[in-house]
Amino acid sequence: MIEEDLLVLDWKVEGEATEEIAGYKVNKAIATTEHGKEITAWFTADLPVNDGPRHYWGLPGLILKVMAGDKTIQARNLTLNKEKLVIEAPREGESISRTAFLEIKKKKEDSFM
Repeated sequence: MIEEDLLVLDWKVEGEATEEIAGYKVNKAIATTEHGKEITAWFTADLPVNDGPRHYWGLPGLILKVMAGDKTIQARNLTLNKEKLVIEAPREGESISRTAFLEIKKKKEDSFM
């Protein structure tokens, strides 16, 4: 189990929804990381889930597109599951930092070569 803090960005929402992604009207928001990298995201308030791809989250709707540097992640279509899903935290296992995990991963990968 990897223990770490979530990346928290100070999003600035720009104007009203003017574009559509995957059939949803989206708003644009911009944030700057602590390293000065600008992140642009488009989210839909029609899906009030404060989440998105990878480690991007924190807007008042589901993030459907993210641009960070020369990388873009964008939803093409969405399938909504209406069933209630319960996710439970793991109860067993060793807690380690991401750094420790990456060291273990590298050793395992190197052992295959």
